[in-house]
Amino acid sequence: MRRISMIAAAIALLIATIHPSFAAPVKLIPVEAQIVKAIDRILAHPLQPSDADDIKKIATYSKESSRITITLNQHFVFVSKDDRDTLCFGFYIAGATKFRLLHPEAAKDPYADVLTSLRAGLVEYRAIRGVDPTYKNEQWANADRLDHQGLLAQWIDQTIRSDKSKAESPKTS
Repeated sequence: MRRISMIAAAIALLIATIHPSFAAPVKLIPVEAQIVKAIDRILAHPLQPSDADDIKKIATYSKESSRITITLNQHFVFVSKDDRDTLCFGFYIAGATKFRLLHPEAAKDPYADVLTSLRAGLVEYRAIRGVDPTYKNEQWANADRLDHQGLLAQWIDQTIRSDKSKAESPKTS
């Protein structure tokens, strides 16, 4: 019986190591808890008048916090002069911020938050498209299609690997 409990404990430790969502909950200070609540609120109810204020608070916090580092990559950040793209980008930053707060163990991986960030941006993209089907951003549309096909994470991994191999390859003149 003792051996079974030791095996179960070892498996639980392995799962927690492999998948951060199984790890012990992170202790947040009050301001971080407020930021996470604001993020949860906008993700649950996109297109609310208060979204802009919440996004400003979240963006300001993520910019000023020493705990938050968000790597912006041209392949994953889809902005233009269209205000709706800016809103989607705000949701992207919100997703990245929440991920970074709840997964400090991923701090050394600059791309660990990309899947969560893109899916947060897609929440707003889909909500906007729901009320205005004429709105379309090709990059968000592609991410949406990949997500519906279950290929978004694979595309992110391939893109990151491609970027890394280009950065590591010797430059010839």
